[in-house]
Amino acid sequence: MPSASSHSTSTERHIAEPLSFFPDDYSWAKAALAFAQANSRTRFQVECVDDRKEIRLYLPEDLRQRLKRLPPKIQTDDNLWIRTADRGAVMREIRACRKEDQRWPRVNLLWQQQPALEWLHDKILFAFGRQDTPVVELPSLKADEAIVLATGILPNRKGHPLIQRWDGFRFDGNVLRERLSLSQVMERTGFARNEIPNPATEGDLSPLKQLIGPAVDAMREDLRKARRDFDDLVRPELDRQLERLAAFRDARNAQLELRFEKMEHMRQAEKRKVESLYEQYKSWIRDTLETEDQPSIRVAAIFIGKGGK
Repeated sequence: MPSASSHSTSTERHIAEPLSFFPDDYSWAKAALAFAQANSRTRFQVECVDDRKEIRLYLPEDLRQRLKRLPPKIQTDDNLWIRTADRGAVMREIRACRKEDQRWPRVNLLWQQQPALEWLHDKILFAFGRQDTPVVELPSLKADEAIVLATGILPNRKGHPLIQRWDGFRFDGNVLRERLSLSQVMERTGFARNEIPNPATEGDLSPLKQLIGPAVDAMREDLRKARRDFDDLVRPELDRQLERLAAFRDARNAQLELRFEKMEHMRQAEKRKVESLYEQYKSWIRDTLETEDQPSIRVAAIFIGKGGK
């Protein structure tokens, strides 16, 4: 049998570092906190320490309300959370706590699924209405050039996200010229790498609305192709799992024939249980690995050239 280490190495080959407009979680959280503070009705106290990549956040009321759904030990008496992207600092804090009784680490890891970052993500997301999207004016694009950045998700039959794509669609005027990958959008726009002033001016956005339909249609077609590719990749594994499941059912039924050879009523009752279990597992396998052709598509941003549209 393969060793655990070789299995881990094989798994790691299929894991890629996700693309981001920000270099790390700390940089994103710092920028998001500044935005949230500027747009929040009630101010909250926060300090960002760049040299330690550390955030010291006094929990605002809306975050404290969210935490009531989580174990009480996650909260502190003074409502101060210290979160850092420095894993070494987190490990030192854990080692220090092991030497003391009844002390919970004050310094914890800053990562995407941390409750404070989930709260912050929601505040940023809800800053724009359901039918709204930010428009960003960039010096790197020509006056009549625009890039519509969209994301699409395809769920499995349980409704869980299974496939996600980020695509940019570059327009010259109203003509869709090319599809760009997320990395190409980042390279073309320079967004988040360069300081870009926000003039916060209002203009006529009706020409941009005409780009959304073609971009969404192109995104939907890309997701259809991604779904076909995924199904081609997963189909052999799906068939293998169903074959193994059918083999288990047949073997179990053969055992029941021998065990209850002279007990027809008991044999049929046990076979019904086996068939019910078989159908449940078959549905679970299909619902987990098969996708629905009903994508969720959202326009994340529209980048335009200075003086464009």
